[in-house]
Amino acid sequence: GGLMGILGYAAGMKDYARELRVCLPSSADLTPVIEITGGWGRKLITRRTVINGTTRFVNAKKALELAAYKGSGKVCIGLEDPTCPWNSGNWTVEFEDGKALSVKNGGTPDILLTEKAFGPLLLGRGGLARAEYHPGTEIIGSRTELEKVFYQKTVFEQCHY
Repeated sequence: GGLMGILGYAAGMKDYARELRVCLPSSADLTPVIEITGGWGRKLITRRTVINGTTRFVNAKKALELAAYKGSGKVCIGLEDPTCPWNSGNWTVEFEDGKALSVKNGGTPDILLTEKAFGPLLLGRGGLARAEYHPGTEIIGSRTELEKVFYQKTVFEQCHY
């Protein structure tokens, strides 16, 4: 609706403007919208990822209690956080219908994470596939269960030009 209207207006102004910047969630695909609004002729359209700041949880337990999950399950996250030692440990999370039922310290970890990997992964920047690119991350348990916790979420981190 609104995005199509803005792009339609911008397409009408294409002879007067050199550039249009639009920040959207990483899940957005502009291709069909641009085609519907008249296309952009021979204009160059590129996509660039912009990470706005860093992610740092000072209370891992609270972050896990508030996080969004897929369906139901149980995982244990081994977290190493030298700056906030109260975050360090093995956090067992039981969740149902996308929400945490309980978060307890203890258990055998399904994944080992540093604090630098924990925040972005829990917030949904890239999902479990991206976890392997974080130094100090080790997947031990079921990928199927871990993908219920660490999955791509709608994050406003990519811009289209």
